[in-house]
Amino acid sequence: MAVVIILGVASTLSYSPQVRNYTASVIHSVDQLGNATVEASFTTDNSLLNQNTKNPHLINFNIHEVDNRFVAPGAEKAEIMILKFKTEDSELLLQKLRLQIAAVDGDKIKRAYLFDGEEELSSTKVAGNYLNFGKLNYRLGEAQEGNLKIKLDLSEELKTGDRIRLDVEAPEDIDILVGGQDYKIDRYYPIEGKYLSVVKPRVWEKVNWKTPEF
Repeated sequence: MAVVIILGVASTLSYSPQVRNYTASVIHSVDQLGNATVEASFTTDNSLLNQNTKNPHLINFNIHEVDNRFVAPGAEKAEIMILKFKTEDSELLLQKLRLQIAAVDGDKIKRAYLFDGEEELSSTKVAGNYLNFGKLNYRLGEAQEGNLKIKLDLSEELKTGDRIRLDVEAPEDIDILVGGQDYKIDRYYPIEGKYLSVVKPRVWEKVNWKTPEF
């Protein structure tokens, strides 16, 4: 179990270098081979209220990591990231979503899916190292929260040590209306997702024991 200190930020549009570079919690974990590891994790609060100067409404957007950050080659519908939206005083309509594939070649991903809970909203194949989810028509009413999960079908050609990440490259890649008006999330771009690490499951060989002859 990992514990990460999230640092709150007062400003809705930026945070200071002092806060960004603040100390990290130390995480103790166990890898797939049973070896104890220790690593440092640095993070800042991504769940800032975002406001576009041309749109007076506020929404809350955040990317959360998934519980299981390890996956085997050839896995199907492996969960890689969760997009969290929270509205304030207006309805939100998500029309399109575009994600850039980072750290691995796009051909290592067979297909990608966008889920709202257990409901599949859309699926797509890789196009030019990008995932494009279109015609979503995903709505949130006033003062509502929504979690959208991204899942992947992976190639068997992935190797142990490969890592996969999905990024939001530009404001236009999250195509939303808030209060019926175009809305761009004011953030530092690209917004990087969390890594999903590829490991091969340990294979236990069956040993045939023979009774020694005397």
